[in-house]
Amino acid sequence: MGFGNRFLNFPIRFKLIISYSLLFVTAMALTSFFIYFLVRHIINTSIDNELNRSTSTILNIVKTSADTSIKAHLNGIAVQNRNMALHFYAQYKKGVMSEVKAKQMATQVILNQPVGQTGYIYCLLSSGVIAVHPEKELLNTDLSEYAFIQYQKKHKQGYIEYDWKNPGELVAQPKALYMIYFEPWDWIISASSYRSEFNQLVHINDFKDRILTLAFGKTGYSYIVDSNENFIIHPSLGNNDISLNQLKASERIKTVCEQKKGKLIYQIKQNNEKWLRDKLVIFNYI
Repeated sequence: MGFGNRFLNFPIRFKLIISYSLLFVTAMALTSFFIYFLVRHIINTSIDNELNRSTSTILNIVKTSADTSIKAHLNGIAVQNRNMALHFYAQYKKGVMSEVKAKQMATQVILNQPVGQTGYIYCLLSSGVIAVHPEKELLNTDLSEYAFIQYQKKHKQGYIEYDWKNPGELVAQPKALYMIYFEPWDWIISASSYRSEFNQLVHINDFKDRILTLAFGKTGYSYIVDSNENFIIHPSLGNNDISLNQLKASERIKTVCEQKKGKLIYQIKQNNEKWLRDKLVIFNYI
């Protein structure tokens, strides 16, 4: 006699116990299965969010440092040229030269000062008309249609970031300028350059310690690498740690440098560990 036939002959109480037990075990298995994946999802999401927040924090730290350095540099150039214009204006007031000559001399000095690699200084009248500019096509042109020119007309002094395309250029690029007002000639003296040309102004030591303190768990850490796979900040940098050279040669760093922004999961065996473990890196680009 098979089990099915024997089961039919069992007392109804026994049948109910077995049936409910099977239902209970099945329900518990399904519940455990669901809870496992739910908890796993929550943990993974929490880790991703934490790393995303930390990556954003690092990006903001570097960007703030870069902005501060660029702003200070352009401010220095603008102030220097305002003082230079004041010198020639004083010569005119003393009768040493005519005002036209004084403006010509100041203009010559301004146009012979590169800012960065391709940046320059220009002077804008409060009407929005360009008074001094290395691009002759823009001289005496009213550029009030542009938002950053409108801002300059209104404020006359301060720091601005904007996109700009000079005559002959194909694509607008991020620029920055610091402006200062020279009232006697109604010149808004503006020192302007592409932001990408000021990498040398960013001092790593200004934020290195803050970034290295951003650690995760027992072995997680933060680092900065440039687009050429050169490590700028890393906890092993300068320690002659062979793992750093191995890391630089690895495909994952190449992937990070190529993608510039995203998420990568890879396997790694740390130090004396016997087994490979999954490791997560979330990266962003500035």
